[in-house]
Amino acid sequence: MRYIIFISAALILLTGSVQSASARMSWTISPDAYIQQEYSDNISQARKDRDSEWITVVGAGLRLQGQGRGEGFSLGYRPSASFYHKNDSNN
Repeated sequence: MRYIIFISAALILLTGSVQSASARMSWTISPDAYIQQEYSDNISQARKDRDSEWITVVGAGLRLQGQGRGEGFSLGYRPSASFYHKNDSNN
């Protein structure tokens, strides 16, 4: 949790300092969210006694983009969490 707060504060400070340095750039902040479903027929990578598993990955992120005349800037952050259907200990 502290890591997310640190990254958020750094983005806010970076946005303020970069905007004052180049006022002719247009800035865009884009939030996004995603859900991904994955199936593995051998989750433990074993030759014998294969174990299948469904894995759900959920995440949200931010992208900061600056567009200027002949220059550009892009910064993104997308943390995610994985949830296993059968083996909850792998979450």
